[in-house]
Amino acid sequence: MIALAFLLLISCRDSSHWAYQAEPRRGMKSAELACEPAALHSGMRLQMLKTEGNIYHLLSIFVGKFAVDDQNNTTIHFVSDQIKESFQAHCMEGGQRCRIPENIALLIKQQLNQGHEVVLYTKRQSLKLQPADFNKLYKKFEKF
Repeated sequence: MIALAFLLLISCRDSSHWAYQAEPRRGMKSAELACEPAALHSGMRLQMLKTEGNIYHLLSIFVGKFAVDDQNNTTIHFVSDQIKESFQAHCMEGGQRCRIPENIALLIKQQLNQGHEVVLYTKRQSLKLQPADFNKLYKKFEKF
């Protein structure tokens, strides 16, 4: 429990920010809304990628690999003002990126839209998602 409190305290020091990018290329359009950590060594990055008809929610780490089970899943913890939950995410090849389940992605978006801060964390990394600028940038992302 002390380790969890320490992890959350560390994550509160670094401020993350949202970044939106759209690329209308020949034949294929794509958009990205990402929460970038204040420093790469601080842990994780959340990406929402939109391509022709598909949206992907990905969580990446910059140092090391996600700890996985025998089915290549990792446990991610979700904390907001109102919700505390753990979920399984499937890791992609290389072990530094995993796909967030749709129900959890929806929960993240709902909490941020309601003005709640969200923290995603594992045993070693964490990412604090601030609601500031999320609504404005998510609307652009949706319209693309």
